[in-house]
Order: sequence, then structure tokens, then C-alpha cells
Amino acid sequence: MDTKNKIQFELDYIKYLGILLMVFVHTAETYGATENGIGFFFARVVTNFGAAQAFMISMGITLHYSRKQTPYDFMVTGIYLLFLNFFLNIFRFFLPAAYAYYATGDPACYADMTTIISNDIFAFAGLAMLLLAAFKHLNVKPVYIFVVSVLMSIIGSFLPLADYPSFALTSFVGYFVPATSDTVFPVMNWFIFPAFGYLLGEYYVKITDKPAFMKRIAVFCIPLAIVWGLLRYYEILPFKLAITEFASYYFVNTIDAFMNITVVMAALSFFYFLAQLIGTPAFIRYGSKHFSKYYAVSWSLIYVIFRIRQVNGTDELEGEAALWLTVLFTFVATALLVRIYVSFIDGYVTSLPATVRWGLLIVVVVASVSTYAETSKYITVFPTWHNEFHGMAKLG
Repeated sequence: MDTKNKIQFELDYIKYLGILLMVFVHTAETYGATENGIGFFFARVVTNFGAAQAFMISMGITLHYSRKQTPYDFMVTGIYLLFLNFFLNIFRFFLPAAYAYYATGDPACYADMTTIISNDIFAFAGLAMLLLAAFKHLNVKPVYIFVVSVLMSIIGSFLPLADYPSFALTSFVGYFVPATSDTVFPVMNWFIFPAFGYLLGEYYVKITDKPAFMKRIAVFCIPLAIVWGLLRYYEILPFKLAITEFASYYFVNTIDAFMNITVVMAALSFFYFLAQLIGTPAFIRYGSKHFSKYYAVSWSLIYVIFRIRQVNGTDELEGEAALWLTVLFTFVATALLVRIYVSFIDGYVTSLPATVRWGLLIVVVVASVSTYAETSKYITVFPTWHNEFHGMAKLG
């Protein structure tokens, strides 16, 4: 059975699970509710599956199903995703932080406005696409791309955190390697996931007996994933295994990266057989199709709600029930807003000439960098992985 022209419903399930996990984890992280109970379990163990890892692996797989296969197509997509990162930062970080600062006068809120230049999964995905474009232009086979990504991961696992006197320079370097600035998903550590997905996708389109393939994956990966999860939950293995002192989920090391891949493969096999058994509900296919919109809307909504609560002095969640209610509200509101956008706005946006859309994104990037340059003039302590930032932020 050639799968080239068939829909891979297990990928829809993976992406939808990613949506659920990212809403929970982002909410838990924003409110600091990650230390105990169910919050601990989801934020510290389930992230070993990780929405980000699964999405990047899925992205690599689906590239083989895309009609746009040239290096130029990959490059254009990469640049677009990079610009989209800045667009999201305006609504997720800058505007909520600006509102909180002008409402409270808290220097930490003002300094948080500098995260307008921070990177996130969109920026990483963009850089990964640019790397894949370069490899594709050079006719490098997927297996060798994956080998390079493993070498990058090993190097990234041992690199000390980059730290320069310039916060802007540190933030820029943080797009590529672990850094002290408030940056995440550096290419050096994370390229292994789309590279693996791209390698897997090469075989995915050629599978002749998919049930047998998935059974073999399930037999090997599911038990290993369960054991790994238990070791994590009971802290038999520490959460931070990398050499870097401030290593974390965002600076994933090679050992964890391979275990992340194993867990995602286990999930792929599980969801394959689930889809064979019960089918794939329409809401899961819809969520998978609009994954990026769910990501952008949910992150923005989380920070808007957080800043409003911060201004009102209610930014601490009392107990896990409050966390779950906040997660539920965020997910339902996100789903509703995405549905409204897709139904009434998306068509107008996509109908705009490409030159207009690109022009708007370029304006956003220029405005973001200019805004950072202006706001950073008055900040003496920037948000980094090193400091207890909100207790020491000052304006000069």
C-alpha cells in the first residue's frame, strides 16, 4: 500500500494532542503552576512527549506530501515563519506587557516588552525550513541530514549558555544555540526533530504494509516510552540531563531528544490503530489543519488573561482546580476564536496579494526591532534564564 496519496490520520491525532498539551503547559508555566500534583505530571513528564517535538516531527513528515517541494519553496516558507514569529510576539508579549506596565508601573512589565524580539517555535520552524532548503539545494539525502542534526544536538548538549553584554545580541544568538536571554528552541538542539521527521517521511510515502510497520513500532516504542515516563515521574532520572547548568526542556539534550522521538513514535503507532478502530472525528481533523492558528491564539490569550489578572492582583492560581478551570476556559475560547477567524477573516487575509502580505510582515519585523531598540534604552536588568527577574527588574 503506497501511502503517498493517502491521508495519514495518526498525524491529525498527534497534532490535536499537541494542541491540548501546549494549552495546558503554557498556562501552567505562565502561572508558575508546575511544581506539584497533576500540574507537575503534565508540565514535567508529558512534555517529554511534547507538542513542540511532535509538531516538528510531523512537519518533517508532511513535507514529503506537499506539492511545494523545491528548495525555493522551503526557503519562502522558512522566511514567512520567521516573520510570523515577530507578528505573534506583538500580540502575545508586547501589547499585554505594555498594558500591564501602564496600568501598574511595574518595571518588570516594562522590561518584558523587550521579549518582542524573542524566538519561539515559529522562529525555530522557520530556521529549520531554511536549513532543509539549503540541504535540498545541495541534494543531501534525508539520512545524512539526520546525521548532521544528531551531531548538532550533541554539540548543543555540551555548549555553555551564550551570554553577551548586549541583550539583543544574546537574544539573536539564542535563535541558534542555548543562551541566557529569554529565548527557546535553539536550532542547534532542536533541528534533530524536523530532520528525523523528514527522514521518516521519506519512508512513510513508500510503506507497503503500514499495519505491520506500526505494529513493529508499537512493540518497541510503547514499552520504552512508558518506562521513560515512569523514570521521569518518580525522578529516578533527573529532568535536566544536559551539561549546561540552566539546561531545560527548551535546550533539549541528545539523550532526551532520542527519547522524545521514541515517545512520539509510540504515539504515532497508538493513534494509527485508534484511527483504524474509531476513525478520525471532524474536530480532530479541523484542529490539525489549523494547528498554527491554535498555537498563536492560545498563547496570546494566555498572556492577555495573565496580564489582566496581574493588574487586578489575581495572577496566582489557588490550587489545581483553578489551573484546570483556566486551561479549560483558554482551550474553549481559543477554539471559538480560531473558528471565528477561519470562518470570517482568513479568507480575506489569504485573498490579499502576496506582495501585500509580505509587505505587512516586513513592516511588523521593522517595527518590532525599532520598538525593542527604543524600550531597551531605559532597562538596566533584562529577563534572562539566570535571574529572578521579576524581583530585580529596574529602569534606568
